[in-house]
Amino acid sequence: MSVPQENIESTAPLAATSGAQDADRQAGSHRGTSSRSGGSLHQPWRAFVALGELVVVGLLIWAAIWAWRNGVRVSVLEQQLPDGRVVTNEFTRYYGNWIASAIGIGGLAGLFLLDAVRQLVLALRTRSKRPSSRAEQNRQLDG
Repeated sequence: MSVPQENIESTAPLAATSGAQDADRQAGSHRGTSSRSGGSLHQPWRAFVALGELVVVGLLIWAAIWAWRNGVRVSVLEQQLPDGRVVTNEFTRYYGNWIASAIGIGGLAGLFLLDAVRQLVLALRTRSKRPSSRAEQNRQLDG
């Protein structure tokens, strides 16, 4: 069974048009709720979020150190030779799963630290309500 080409071509532009219109409608519904147009990025409660994230960073660093220590094992082997001397050999064994976990946890801690700094900057940074020109700033400093 073959479908006539004219039917396929006639419905394709309608589907593309309706999809674009849906995207425009969805974008339009979110435009009014943008943080730049309506609200302010300066919100003091973000400092508490940053503090919580710093606690999480500390726990993640502790977990990364714990995982790294589980990933490295040092074994000491002492052998007594027939002539009475004692030979000590030290072996280090690395467990890849623990080392990889430590690296992953450390990377996650870095992301949380980066976001904590961002939250803190957004909590502390203030902006003026109206843009001021450089001439106004000079007048304020001189006056």
